[in-house]
Amino acid sequence: MWKDREGCGNVLAAWSVDNPLLSWRQKKFRDDFKTSVGQDADELRGFHGTHPTNVLSIVQNGFDSSRRCGQAFGAGEYFAKCPEVSRGYCRGGNYMIVCQLSLGVQASAEEL
Repeated sequence: MWKDREGCGNVLAAWSVDNPLLSWRQKKFRDDFKTSVGQDADELRGFHGTHPTNVLSIVQNGFDSSRRCGQAFGAGEYFAKCPEVSRGYCRGGNYMIVCQLSLGVQASAEEL
């Protein structure tokens, strides 16, 4: 159960994928961020829903900005803290990608 993220449903299986090139890129980002900003990048786990035919390509090559379409909140990859938010983007598939995200500097703020 996704109890810690307010989701529902059962995880039937999970795979851990460590792509050495993508791991190196993430480490380099974190190292460069710390050098330029003077502090560690914040990190969090994010859920990404996508059609099942996209999963293998994403874990092998990373996210491909040329495949983006119809983005409601601007260019970028979308992740959610709660799996229920990403579930609808799985397009009826049974797979979801869970990523360890390194956050940069906030580019905009929500007006209150």
